[in-house]
Amino acid sequence: MWSWRLFLVAALIGASHITALAGIYSGGTGDPNDPYQIWDANDMQAIGANPTDWDKHFKLMADIDLGEFTGNSYNIIGTYSPYMPFSGVFDGNDYSILNFTYRYSTIDRVGLFGWVNGANAEIRDLTLINPEVDAGTGMYVSALVGYLGEGVVKGCVVEGGSIKGDRDVGAIVGYNRDNGIGYVIDCHASAFIEGNDMIGGLVGGNSIGGVITNCSSSCVVIGNAFVGGLVGYATEGIIYNCTSNSDVFGMQSVGGLLGRAELRTIKNCYVLGSVTGYDYVGGLIGKIHNAPVEIINCFSACVVDGIIETGGLVGTNDNVGSYTDCFWDVSLNPFLTGIGNLDDPPDVIAETTGNLQIQSTYTDVGWDFVDEVQNGSNDEWAMPADGGYPILLWQLEELPELPVFSGGLGTLEDPYLISSPEELNSIGHNDRLMGSHYKLISDIDMTGFNYSIIGANYSPFTGTFDGNGHEISNVTINANFSYVGLFGYIEGDAVVIKDLGLINAHITGGSTNYFMGSLVGRLRGGIVTRCYSTGGTVSGNEYVGGLVGFFAGNLSSCYAVNTVSGSRTVGGISGQSGNMENCYSGGVVSGDSYVGALVGKDYGSAIVTSSFWDNQIGGPDNGVGTGLSTELMQTMSTFTDSGWDFVGEDVNGTENIWRLCADGVGYPELAWQSPIIGDVACPDGVSLPDFGFFASRWRETGCENSNDCGGTDFDGLGSVDPNDFTILMGNWLLGL
Repeated sequence: MWSWRLFLVAALIGASHITALAGIYSGGTGDPNDPYQIWDANDMQAIGANPTDWDKHFKLMADIDLGEFTGNSYNIIGTYSPYMPFSGVFDGNDYSILNFTYRYSTIDRVGLFGWVNGANAEIRDLTLINPEVDAGTGMYVSALVGYLGEGVVKGCVVEGGSIKGDRDVGAIVGYNRDNGIGYVIDCHASAFIEGNDMIGGLVGGNSIGGVITNCSSSCVVIGNAFVGGLVGYATEGIIYNCTSNSDVFGMQSVGGLLGRAELRTIKNCYVLGSVTGYDYVGGLIGKIHNAPVEIINCFSACVVDGIIETGGLVGTNDNVGSYTDCFWDVSLNPFLTGIGNLDDPPDVIAETTGNLQIQSTYTDVGWDFVDEVQNGSNDEWAMPADGGYPILLWQLEELPELPVFSGGLGTLEDPYLISSPEELNSIGHNDRLMGSHYKLISDIDMTGFNYSIIGANYSPFTGTFDGNGHEISNVTINANFSYVGLFGYIEGDAVVIKDLGLINAHITGGSTNYFMGSLVGRLRGGIVTRCYSTGGTVSGNEYVGGLVGFFAGNLSSCYAVNTVSGSRTVGGISGQSGNMENCYSGGVVSGDSYVGALVGKDYGSAIVTSSFWDNQIGGPDNGVGTGLSTELMQTMSTFTDSGWDFVGEDVNGTENIWRLCADGVGYPELAWQSPIIGDVACPDGVSLPDFGFFASRWRETGCENSNDCGGTDFDGLGSVDPNDFTILMGNWLLGL
């Protein structure tokens, strides 16, 4: 009987998704490589009915109409009470969900997903068409995600429909609170949004470091207080590369982009549309309150209508906002000033409509456009083909070509190959390269180059960087901003920085700058391993480190011998650290509070093991790491007794990570550091110990990286063979 029924169902719906009719969904196992297949409305409804699956992977396989679920009959995915968030991955697969409807007189955390929270949680590439959501007096209300605690919403769109609630109401996310990796990226909305407080076209409230980037809204937004065309209310966090063409109506703190700002940075944003309110009304922001907000390269070209403290760019400032090269359209608002409650500072510039539609208006003050190079090659802005105000790079139908490297495709399997200062410097200029993968194929000297930092707090580096046993020398950065180093800001557990040396890196920040390190300013997740920095200086205000300013990730087999100074949270390796293993510091460290020769302050539950510092040279002992005399720091048994893996011993492993040819000749070095090919046993020239070590690796294969096979694959062809022996003999007795 069952086989007959199965045949009949297959005939009716086709065999394309019959693989798991006996299960809850229409296919898949919920694993990352075999996600549950969602083909119809019943599949969607089943997700919400099965909380035990909310940490699994799902993939939409067709457009779905949810119109049959009316009132509150749809099963919201992810709940706060009981605490059962969606922590998995939902891949919209570029399909659409139509006519999602949810109505309830008083309910919090409403959306297709009510509560999303998890280090790997992600909703991506999904379009909602004509959603109708009315949560009555409820808060955290959206068509897509009611409350985003930790996770990523990427490539999602809301087209049409309406979303209503009391507070924290937006089309894509009601409330975005970043507890880890929390982003709203490449999302767009055109809908009717209505509520009381914290009402935004895209996101209602944005808090605790949440990042919104490459997003737009063209909504009608109506509220009472803290009402914005893109975001209603933002505390901390970042808004970057965003635009709003919304019509915004409210009473207090009403802005074309953002109603009330207490966040960190707004950069590369612009507003069209209209803004209407009573007090604290601005074309870009209604009110900046109680936080040193940085507003960089933004413009407002919308009609602004308000009664009290109304400005073409900002309604009221509270004396805490800073501006860099921002414009507002005085032709549209001839009776306003740029900032409603203050005289306009120099970088809040009133311009006519005509001048704001000319590229030179912006390039003359340093904005980076597609067809010019004097302001950089990141190509952040462009002029539309049919004229008008500038648009953002991502709004172009065809993007300009990426920089050319010495090989590779930028994937994990085939990384971009970097062989010159110009190639290295082109990475940081381009946001589109922040998720790519890289490998050095030569040493690089950055003398004379104005170095472009890789990764910023508004556009973090999320790829990998394999130093491949090479060194970068003479990087010099004098910064009047935060998040500074070879890498400014790194985000994500999949990031790996390895086998890289820095020589004479000089990182200088001001008295208000934080997150300063020679290698990384801030590392949020990921791994740094087998890296070092020597001969340099690092200075700043807070979170200053000889290698990393601040990290909440994993640092292993690294060292720093730099001069480090700052005000607060200053360390020889890191100002504040996550997990650290087998590292040492040998530099001078100074500061006012939370200062340590190894680490200024450890990070919560972070574990620091088998790590040392020279107590005859370094800064104060704060109990993190072990301080030893210079003599003991130059004695191999100090480290091997603590489990460090050295060339010439197999007790602690066979990776041969460290080497020290003789006690008293210096601190340990990484095995890959030898400046002379063939000097593999210890840094004392090519001699009999190197020959013996080479012989122990004879005929090994699978040497993919410079550190594999003990560094004896001299020609880099993947095996230790006669050609490598010829190279060894060619360098015999060099460097003694």
